[in-house]
Formats: sequence, structure tokens, C-alpha cells
Amino acid sequence: MSVFRRRKNQDADETEVAAVVEEAAAAVEAESPAPEPSRPLGPWDEADAPDDELNRIDLGGLRVPVPPSTEVRVDVSPEGEVVAATLVQGTSAMQVNAFAAPRRSGIWDEVRGEIAAALRESGGSATDAEGPYGTELHASV
Repeated sequence: MSVFRRRKNQDADETEVAAVVEEAAAAVEAESPAPEPSRPLGPWDEADAPDDELNRIDLGGLRVPVPPSTEVRVDVSPEGEVVAATLVQGTSAMQVNAFAAPRRSGIWDEVRGEIAAALRESGGSATDAEGPYGTELHASV
């Protein structure tokens, strides 16, 4: 009989432990405020984007703010694929390209070098700089 009694106590202990764990998890969840966006300047996922009423152009994978009087040019490859967008305002221009690659393959080092070489070849300058998301390429043409 004592074997059965011991089993009942174990079942009660397991139920009690489960209840305590559930209460603790609920308390932690209730005390933890929603995390603030860690990127106040972007980039954001669509659901996290601010409702700031800025005019943005949808480039598929990117939504770029476009100030008034900015000209938007879509750059197309000879095959007819959209490869970039150039935003022009006065004498300044910004070209936006999207590159997709696996995060772990380390392809950015290679691609960054190719882009820098092409810029220098066309008379521009390019330098590497550390940014908030890793190594960036700063360029002028």
C-alpha cells in the first residue's frame, strides 16, 4: 500500500510544480514590457515601420523615403530586369540596390570589393567603414 501512497504524492508534487512554473511564467510575461524598437532609424520590418506619414517608394524589398521634388529613375538591365533605383534631387543622387545572399556565406566581402572596383574604374571613390550592421561601403561618383 505504501507504494501507491508514494505514487499519489509524486503525482501531487508534479501537479504542484507545473502550477508554480505556470504562475511564474505568467508573472514574468506580465512584468516584461514590449521591447522598444532597437533600430530607431531603420531598417524595419513592415509591421514595425513608423507611421510618420513620410512619402515612401515601394521598391519591392525596400521602401525608401522620397522627399518632395525628388526624381525617381528605375534602372533596368539589358534583359529587362529592374536592378536598381536612382533617386535624384538637384545635383545629388542616391542609387539603391538590393543584394540577396545567405548570411553565413560571407559573400558581402567579395561583392563589396567588386562594387568598389567598378566605382573606382568609373572615376569614383569607395572606402570601407564600420557601421551599425557591419562593414559598409561608402562611395562617391
